[in-house]
This record gives sequence, C-alpha cells and structure tokens, in this order.
Amino acid sequence: MKNCLVTRFFQILFLLGAATATIVAQEVTVNEQGRRIVVYPDGTWSYFEEDSLRANDNRLYEPDALMVEERQAEIKIFQSEANRLLLELIQIRLQGAEKRLELDSLRQNKALVSTEKMILAEAQLSDVLKKEASLERQLESKKAKIQFYESMVYVPGEIRAKKIKEWEDEMADENAVGNADNQFLVKNKTDSSFVDVILNPPKPPCRFIYEGPDPQTGQQRRDLEPNLFFNYTAKDLETHFKYNDLVTCEANLTALTGGYQFLNLEIAIASKNAPQLFGLFPAGSLADLTLLDGSVIRVLNQRQDSGNWQPSRNAYIYKCSFPLGKKEEKMLRESEIDKIKLRWSRAEEEFEVYELDFFIRQFQCLD
Repeated sequence: MKNCLVTRFFQILFLLGAATATIVAQEVTVNEQGRRIVVYPDGTWSYFEEDSLRANDNRLYEPDALMVEERQAEIKIFQSEANRLLLELIQIRLQGAEKRLELDSLRQNKALVSTEKMILAEAQLSDVLKKEASLERQLESKKAKIQFYESMVYVPGEIRAKKIKEWEDEMADENAVGNADNQFLVKNKTDSSFVDVILNPPKPPCRFIYEGPDPQTGQQRRDLEPNLFFNYTAKDLETHFKYNDLVTCEANLTALTGGYQFLNLEIAIASKNAPQLFGLFPAGSLADLTLLDGSVIRVLNQRQDSGNWQPSRNAYIYKCSFPLGKKEEKMLRESEIDKIKLRWSRAEEEFEVYELDFFIRQFQCLD
C-alpha cells in the first residue's frame, strides 16, 4: 500500500512538471500588426487574451507553409511593379530636365522665337510635370500596398480577405478622387458611387459674392458668383492641355439700384507670353454676343486691363466689364448665347459659349 502511494505521488509530480514545462514553453510576443500573441512549442499561435493559455483554445491558427510562400510571391510581383514605376519616374524626370533647358533657351532668345512655339514648349513641359506627378502617386500607392500585404502574410484567411477588401475599397475611393483623369467625379452620398458632373451637371445654385453699397457710387450692389462661360484650346495644342485649357473665361452679372446691370468677365490665358500674343484689354473695346437665333449684341468694355500673372493658376488674368442696357437685357433673357467675340489690342478671337443658358440663369437669380 505504501509503495502504491509513493508511485502515485511521483506520477502526480511528473504530470505537474510536464504541465508547468508546457506553460513555460509558451511565449507571449507581438506580431507585425502590433497585437500580442501566444506562440506554442509546435509553432501554432493564438491571440493573447485572458483565456488564451487554456489547453482547449479553439482559436489557434497554424500557418500553412505553401500559403505563406504564395503570399510572399504575390508581394514580389508588387515589388516588381514598383520597380518598373520607379524606372519610368526616373525617365520622365530626365525628360522634364530636357524640356526645362529647351524652354529656358527659347526664353533667352524670345525676340527670335514665335509666341506659338513658346506656348507649345510650355505645354510640353506642363505635360511632363503632370505625368511625373501621376507616376509619383502611383509609386506611393504601390509602396503602401506592399507594406499592407506584408502585414497580412500570417493573418488567417477569412480575416485577411476582409481586411484586404476594406483596404482596397478605401484606396479605390482615394484614387478616384485624387486621379487627375477623374477630377470631375463626385461621390454620391446615397450609394457611395461616383457621378461625372461633366456628363450630369447639377443645376448651379444662385449665390451672391457681394451684397452691399458700391464703393464708388454708394448704390446698392449685388454680384452673382462667377460661373464658367467658355474655354478654348487650339487643335494643335490639345494634346498638351489635357486637364486645362489655353483660354478659360468665367463670367457673372452685377446689378446696381436704378436698373444698371453689368457683364463681368475674368479671362485666364495659360501662357507667360499672353501679353505678347494678345496685348492688353483696352477700355472702349467692343465685344460681340451672338445668340442662337443669329442676333448680335455689341457691348462696350469700360475697364482697361493689361493682364496680371498669377503663379498659383499658371495663367495671365484679364478682367473686363460691359454695361447692359434694357434692350440687351431683354434679348439675353429670351435667347440662349452661342458665341462671343473679344478684342484685345493685339488679337481678336471668337469663342463658342457652352453655357448656352448662362444669361437666362443669371438674370433669374437677380430676380
């Protein structure tokens, strides 16, 4: 009987020692996502929680060597794509340096260079810079993808798939908004889809940028918010102005008490050589408004402007103002606008107006 008790005692000691050894052999560490995990002697692991040391833990995840190898191979493909983007970026930066040297040379000899050639060189440099910025965005996006997928190598399948989908959806939203090719996409609040506001333009609201006394006359004045009136790029320059135009014009109406109304134009010309090509906008110059019914309204500019270079817009800005009488107002309220002819001191250009109902909407807002 005594021998049996002694044998039983040593058996219990042995079992306790084995259990203790098992617990000691378990290692608590931090994974690549910053979460604490328990690593077991056989290579399996589980997330560290109060009950994570229980022998019957059913949340264990054992990495599959083949699966890990496949995931790492996928990351190598992403890395190869990043290397290709980096090479393209280096090449486009070299092109940019060449275009800068070419443009500097033309500017140093501007007396012998035509304005059209100068504008073309500026447009080519602008294209290179835009492509460089696009490649930089793509490269940063690819690096972020590599880093994210590296953090997902040892994550369980279902959890990994869910996290990847969430991450890719988030990146897709950012890319859709940030991509220059999709700069006119607006997110729909109801279903999170994107709407092209060029193909489906919303009706512009009536907004006033000023309501109060006129500084010069003291009369009450109301200025509507400017809207796009027209834009223009010559056909031989279209490939170099993909995301903007050579000439862009915004317009608005101003109303003063007593029935006085004015058409205000702000014309942006995307070239540092605009003064040489167009000259100034003289007071007294005429503008012809051609309506869709063929009628022509001739108005007189009352404000001289030699243009002002604005680096933030990369354009020369001209401003002019045309008084509108009762006769002109009646015609503009009843018919849509088709074209406008403007006269600078060195050039005369006719532009097609795409906002056909511009005057009808603006007068309705003033009402």
